[in-house]
Amino acid sequence: MKTYNKLVRDKIPGILQGLNKNFEIRIIEGAELCTALEEKLLEELAEFREEYSIAELADFLEVILGMAEAHGFTAEQLEEARLKKVSSNGGLSGGIFLVKADP
Repeated sequence: MKTYNKLVRDKIPGILQGLNKNFEIRIIEGAELCTALEEKLLEELAEFREEYSIAELADFLEVILGMAEAHGFTAEQLEEARLKKVSSNGGLSGGIFLVKADP
């Protein structure tokens, strides 16, 4: 068996079982889950950088939503906080790159 030691989507065990694969899982939570989500975020970012696709971007978003939930926030609260930031500071679609500013 190949060792993965990484967070996977919830339906992966069922998929592996349906393929008659041998596998081992364990359920993680708390600080361990938060750390695994951070590692998953880096993994998904690397995959998105290799293939700029909507599917890879969706994976990235799924990890962000998982991180929010692991820290006790809902998707709605996350979106509300995002919109509040956009309202006060703007978004990132303008391509504005700050080179210098007084401290």
